[in-house]
Amino acid sequence: MNTYESMIIYLPELKEEEVKKQIKSFVEKVASHKGIIKDQDFWGLKDLSYETDKKTKGYYFVCKFELEPYQIAPLETWLKLENDGILRFMISNINE
Repeated sequence: MNTYESMIIYLPELKEEEVKKQIKSFVEKVASHKGIIKDQDFWGLKDLSYETDKKTKGYYFVCKFELEPYQIAPLETWLKLENDGILRFMISNINE
């Protein structure tokens, strides 16, 4: 298994409880692919570094997890297609 870190920025129009439901859904999705959550951190509503899709704020969520490399593509596809509340996301492979 490789270690990954994801940063997901959710739309600012969402309510905080809606964002937390989507975070829970992400954690469950990683677990359903036999992944292991190592650490997760919800930063809340923060200013974006630059305007993205006419948005200047977003809810930030950072998660460190272990997952088999072949499971990353399905996870990214799920994030793109199934979560309309996501403004941007990135998954990075990190070496420990």
